[in-house]
Amino acid sequence: MKIGFFFNFEKSIGGGHFWRCLNIVKKFKKSKMKYYFFSNITDRYFLNLLKRDNINYIKISGKNNKQVLRKLKKKIKLYKIPNFVSDSYKVNYFFEKELKKVVRKLIVIDDYVHRNHFCDLLINNNFLSPHSKAMIKKKNPKINLALGINYNTFNNNFFFKKNYSTKKNINNIFVFFGSSISAELFKVFKIVRFFPEIKFHMIIGNFNKQFSKFKILERKNINTNVYYKLKNEQVLDLINKCDLAIGAGGVNMLERIYLNLPSLVTCIANNQKSSINYLSKKKLIIYLGPCKKLTSERLKNILIRLINNKKIFKSFRKKTLKTCLKLNSNNLLIKKLNSILVR
Repeated sequence: MKIGFFFNFEKSIGGGHFWRCLNIVKKFKKSKMKYYFFSNITDRYFLNLLKRDNINYIKISGKNNKQVLRKLKKKIKLYKIPNFVSDSYKVNYFFEKELKKVVRKLIVIDDYVHRNHFCDLLINNNFLSPHSKAMIKKKNPKINLALGINYNTFNNNFFFKKNYSTKKNINNIFVFFGSSISAELFKVFKIVRFFPEIKFHMIIGNFNKQFSKFKILERKNINTNVYYKLKNEQVLDLINKCDLAIGAGGVNMLERIYLNLPSLVTCIANNQKSSINYLSKKKLIIYLGPCKKLTSERLKNILIRLINNKKIFKSFRKKTLKTCLKLNSNNLLIKKLNSILVR
């Protein structure tokens, strides 16, 4: 059986779509499938990952959606791919309807809740409020749906490395804002000197061009460690080592909650707003506000409050753990995908 994946690979949106698709492949690993990734990847690091996992890569690019669609349909026909997964914000109802003309089964992954789709299965694996789920169902009444965090595309290792501890103190902080974000990292560096007893573990994204500047800052601040191009397993070990996270919304925020790591979260993209607002109301994260309005001073004050008021941090940690324990480790997504693909 053949299955194709299409996603945009841009610095502005990071590598989350790439990792989602790659993790689906790894969940299918034991099955006899051939995988094809259609995208505009140029980074050698990511291309090597595909080569390592025996995934066929076909470069697709164009000046606009019409060009991309035309090339994509042509390649799908050429390689005779009957099953297809789309994970791209640029794909709309018309795009999907055209894709459906050349594939047997079309699966769409979308983080937005207000869009109409033309597919066999729609996946939105964020933390979704009842209102968000109702909106998706209303917009797509005839489509099979996989809604909520239990249909996640997390790395398989996450299921075996969940951290159920309830640490009382903040000794290690995990810091990550995405593949290309620098401004928020600089804001964190401005405050580390106020917390000499805490170790800040700074993850520099794969697209970030300012790694050398962060290494200079690391040498000036002995309570910081800077990491670059870590493997998934290394990131997982760091998350489990830490007591608190500072980061963006998106896939990594969901992973942190799943792994029982309380988070201070800023919003860096529109598609993150729905999940962030819902989780903030549930007190599963502390929302720092949109990234453009986030200041080092605000971040410092919130950290001081958490450190000085252990009751607040304890309550925060308990809520995260309670949610973590409820989340399903069974591979619901693959079961759902199989039920669609074999029809």
